[in-house]
Amino acid sequence: PDPVPGPAVPEPPSVIPEEEPEQEAVFPSSAVYLPPEIMEDEERLGQELASLKEKGVTGIVFDLKDATGIVRYQSELERVALNRAQSETAYDLQQKTARLRQAGMTPVGRLYAFRDRTATAHMYESAVKYMNSTVNWIDNSQANGGKPWLNPNNTEAQDYIIALAEE
Repeated sequence: PDPVPGPAVPEPPSVIPEEEPEQEAVFPSSAVYLPPEIMEDEERLGQELASLKEKGVTGIVFDLKDATGIVRYQSELERVALNRAQSETAYDLQQKTARLRQAGMTPVGRLYAFRDRTATAHMYESAVKYMNSTVNWIDNSQANGGKPWLNPNNTEAQDYIIALAEE
């Protein structure tokens, strides 16, 4: 004989809550670079954001660490302080990115990695060396504005750049 149908046994609730999918970062369709002197001046920044929004710009590219090695935002990294790389006019990064988002812009931080004449003066062993010597290599003669670079193969240089990117 067939078994007698009875009340269905409800399945126990799932113990693992469904996670919301992470929002994928999307590069803005139209981005403009704003130099530090505009990013650091609230009045000028406001004017630029209003003007750029009218032109259909959706993103702002700005320096986190510039080509000289100066860190433009208020960093809490000890290495930034030791390198004397903190900008004298550093801005609050969270406040600045919130301001950009509030204006309808996607913030895009730019970080010069190994081109860095500031850190090489304080992380001397982490600089690219000239022909395996102890002398820092520069990318041109000093008379022509040559600059030293952090060595991409050096662990301390890598750790410094990674820490900035993570911050």
